[in-house]
Amino acid sequence: MLANRQTPIDIIFIHDLKIEAYIGAYAWEQQVKQTLVFDLDLGFCIQKAAMSDAINDALDYAVLSQHLHEYLSDKKFALIETMAEKVAEFLLKTFALPWLKIKITKLGTITRAKAVGVIIERSATP
Repeated sequence: MLANRQTPIDIIFIHDLKIEAYIGAYAWEQQVKQTLVFDLDLGFCIQKAAMSDAINDALDYAVLSQHLHEYLSDKKFALIETMAEKVAEFLLKTFALPWLKIKITKLGTITRAKAVGVIIERSATP
């Protein structure tokens, strides 16, 4: 994570967020939405919100989750890697986050595995 910054970065997390989306390299996968599980760790300084105790100063989990759901509702990705990059770009920009870590899990893809997926960590560009 980002180190040696004057502004502290705390981590707000949303784990086990289930979103239906089009994902897959095969033609049939592009025709049906599949359930993906998102674990989001979001860098965000909580000091202002902690001092004011006001939701307007906080990162609103419900708003972020809804925006992510809407963002993915009409998009189709062949690769989960592409989806992870696009989701990271979207969240960093939309919510002015300095840093995030995303884990996207796709269930039931491989016969002998419960799940597959990716984990990426990205920082906002200055």
